[in-house]
Amino acid sequence: MRPSLPQILAFLLLASGAAAVPLQLNYQGRVAADGVNFDGPGLFKFALVDAAGSVTYWSNDNSSVAGSSPATAVSLIVSKGLYAVLLGDASLTNMQAVPAAVFDQPDVRLRVWFNDGVHGFQLLTPDQRLASSGYAMRAANVENGAITSSQLANGAVGAAQLGSGAVGSSQLAPGALMPPLTAPGTTVSAATNTAYSANSAALSSFVLPTPANVGDVVTVNGTGTGGWSISAWTPREAVRNWRSVALSSDGQKQLAAVNGGFLYTSTDGGLQFTQRATSQPWRSVASSASGVRLLAAPYAASPTVTVSIDSGVTWQDISIPGAPGWFSAVQIGNGGGKLVAVSDGNGAAGFVYTSWDAGALGPRTGR
Repeated sequence: MRPSLPQILAFLLLASGAAAVPLQLNYQGRVAADGVNFDGPGLFKFALVDAAGSVTYWSNDNSSVAGSSPATAVSLIVSKGLYAVLLGDASLTNMQAVPAAVFDQPDVRLRVWFNDGVHGFQLLTPDQRLASSGYAMRAANVENGAITSSQLANGAVGAAQLGSGAVGSSQLAPGALMPPLTAPGTTVSAATNTAYSANSAALSSFVLPTPANVGDVVTVNGTGTGGWSISAWTPREAVRNWRSVALSSDGQKQLAAVNGGFLYTSTDGGLQFTQRATSQPWRSVASSASGVRLLAAPYAASPTVTVSIDSGVTWQDISIPGAPGWFSAVQIGNGGGKLVAVSDGNGAAGFVYTSWDAGALGPRTGR
């Protein structure tokens, strides 16, 4: 009488609390002979093999080779056809621990042999593929906050593991910086991520470092009676006869004029400038809040100002009827619709010219 194929459920034993996951498999099965549930002691052999059954990753006594039957068996009690065992439980006779490396394999199958004491060992087919348990799947998707400082080895996180600017002032605890350095004089070229104590009776001026990364910090503690100030000026573009500048409300779009040269615009906060318009004796420039509408005026005997409505890419001359030229200053409203130009008449009397329609200028007041 041969035992029938068992109905098998195999899954990883769930860990409890913060303990390590045991290297054991909780295996449950059912055996019957001629349709009758087997009852009593039975002998079992177990092996973990590949999909083809030709490679053995583990067996209950570590004697199986190429999917063969192990040499010794494990005795288990079967009750009404049902039995259960912890594969890898070394406290059982003829049972060896399951190596963790077994589960480096993508496809592991459980192979079982059973002996009811009458018919000898029979291979139960087919081999059963093992699937992930809830804890194993969770290990592949670590929850935010699950790994704390106690799980990190000393030196596990260093400069090589941190991206540029990854640690900013909001991530630094009070006192995380080095102890404050005494400001060495009235002018200090500050270093990144450094704290200073300005304890002088004279004003201490700190110049911020350039370049700097997002998240870099400089801390100044003013303990002296002279106080302290911070400045960061960086030369841009080239040496020219610069005359006037203007910028958008966020500072990203900038306009600069050269007397006897060109206009220059920037859209990245002044990092790069592009030459615009024609060479003239530019005297004054202005920008709307958005930086889209710009106004420029040359200091010459020409009754024109120049307007751009595309952040300085293109320019259009606008004539001011009756104006003598010699515009010394211009300004533009936040929305770009209101313009003002001032003429000093090259030293003679002039007017203030205003426009409420972005360029239809005419005299409003005089002196």
